[in-house]
Amino acid sequence: MDMSLVENTSIGRGERMNLQLKPDAVNALNHPHYGYPDNSIFDKIDPSGIGTYEFGTISGSVGIPRSLQVGAQITF
Repeated sequence: MDMSLVENTSIGRGERMNLQLKPDAVNALNHPHYGYPDNSIFDKIDPSGIGTYEFGTISGSVGIPRSLQVGAQITF
């Protein structure tokens, strides 16, 4: 879930200048996105010649982790 907030604030004399702050968050809740399970029964062979059983294991995640950024804009 991505999130974005905007805050507009008047600054200066006569309130002719505006400051806009905008924080953005990508993957704000930081939920993991798991990769696909391994689908081959004997994909690795040990030095002893016995195959390792990794069928169905999920060994990683895909996607991007949480990312935050803040922007500011002054208009006059």
